[in-house]
Amino acid sequence: LLVLDDLHMADVSSLACLQVVARSAREHRLLLVGTYRDVEARLSPVVAEKIGVLSREGSTVHLGRLDRTAARAVVAQQPSVGAADADTIVEATGGNPLFLVEMSRLVATRGTRGVDLPLGVRESIRQRLSLLEPKAIAALECAACAGRTSEPRLLASALGWDLPSVVAALGRAAQAGVVLESPGNVTFSHDLVREVLVRELPADRRLA
Repeated sequence: LLVLDDLHMADVSSLACLQVVARSAREHRLLLVGTYRDVEARLSPVVAEKIGVLSREGSTVHLGRLDRTAARAVVAQQPSVGAADADTIVEATGGNPLFLVEMSRLVATRGTRGVDLPLGVRESIRQRLSLLEPKAIAALECAACAGRTSEPRLLASALGWDLPSVVAALGRAAQAGVVLESPGNVTFSHDLVREVLVRELPADRRLA
């Protein structure tokens, strides 16, 4: 068994080499498992194409967010977390397994009063945001101040941009999995993403 993690970060030559290995593996007692984040892969058309070709050499298993029942089961592994806190954690994390585990552990040891975001959660969110250009970040910062869900027209007015520019910036954020687009509004994929954006904004910019 050979496991290769984070294929979305691999260079094109390495992915091409892996495709050759994958083809030859059929003749041997060798199992290759490659993992990648589809959002990051999509942001690089060349990498996305190579991973798509590579995936045809085997089978693909898509791992999405946990539904509410499964998410509550993860939180329930921390018996000291009460039902009300469990609901809050499930809602805030949006079913993201990493966020669920980190948040439930922290609440179990410290309670909900004055709890800061776990370091692993903050870094994971920062890495995702780092994929975006400054204009998309500016639109997200404004949206974070407006709430979990906001309207592009409101953001355009607050930013002093034209509506198409806001829509384009939010479209790139949606491609990165940071927000969810729906007719007439935009919603953060996790409330924790919004929290990170708001906390890291300077006070004067947040008030503006």
